Amino acid sequence: MAFYAGANSPNGPGMTYSIYSITAAQLSSQGCESFSYMLQSSEPYVRAPFSQFSEQMVDVYANNGGTNPAYTFLTGHGGYLQIWTHGYTGYRPRYDCFYLDPSLPPQLAPDGFTVKGMKWQGSVFDITIKGSQTTIVRRSGKTRQACVQIGTRNSKSGKFQLSVGQTLRVGTYRSDLNGTLVPGNKAQCPPKATTNTPIFPGQYGLAAVDGSNATYWRPSTKSASTLQVDLGKVQTIRGFHLNFNNNPPQNYTILAGTSDGPTGFKKVAQVDKVEISAPYDPETAHIVMIRMGNTSDVTLSQPVKARFLQLVVEGAQKVDNSGAGATVAEFAAV
Repeated sequence: MAFYAGANSPNGPGMTYSIYSITAAQLSSQGCESFSYMLQSSEPYVRAPFSQFSEQMVDVYANNGGTNPAYTFLTGHGGYLQIWTHGYTGYRPRYDCFYLDPSLPPQLAPDGFTVKGMKWQGSVFDITIKGSQTTIVRRSGKTRQACVQIGTRNSKSGKFQLSVGQTLRVGTYRSDLNGTLVPGNKAQCPPKATTNTPIFPGQYGLAAVDGSNATYWRPSTKSASTLQVDLGKVQTIRGFHLNFNNNPPQNYTILAGTSDGPTGFKKVAQVDKVEISAPYDPETAHIVMIRMGNTSDVTLSQPVKARFLQLVVEGAQKVDNSGAGATVAEFAAV
């Protein structure tokens, strides 16, 4: 998935990112990229006034690679809904048991959500997934007992027999609590990440801090654009690691502050000319492999205390017809 997410066109059809979200919910060992893909699978495709899905993020034939998108695109609707029924519940069709492997990204914790009326072999189940615990209730059924199987990554993995009205409680898998992609990163999956300029469709600011190099933030303009990250509390920062995927900015600046006011930020790093660390290589371009992307590292001369960070990027080193800015796959504070 990490390869295809980077190789596919960002203008992919409406089912693409829902499948990525479901896959990430199952396979990601850290971070919160499943939530980034969930946003990508829905918001860029929804059209007013009735919130119906288009097949493409961009509907204009001349701007989307020469496609007349289907509308209403029911496959997109179905894919988005399956994130909730198959992604975060971990439901997989099994003949012998009602199989679940529940997980939740931090953005939906602690309250989570409930899926009511999931059916298996004549039984009806309600599943409530919260930040630390998942509750499975067998609401009705014609047999005396029904088998419920919990996936192997869960501390209560195994098979259970539930009678009608009986409840099973298991842990909720949280990949965001399993360490960070960049060791010691204090900015991964933060409480809040916002941008001050419009984004290229689907390329959210959150994607720069979700612990995945396959997702990225991309502003819609090459002008100076800011990503602000709230770390949740004041922390000590000694340096930064940035992954710009395949399109670094011309320059970038990092500011830090303990308060979110107009005068609360201080410039702590500035790179006036970003170097290309992973240039295009025609000899290896055809090889199926996960690309590291272009990276840049900053070590501060003195540690700083900060709760809020701002990354300001300007320009883009890759020329295309979109007019959009650089890509930021990961912004890490260490």
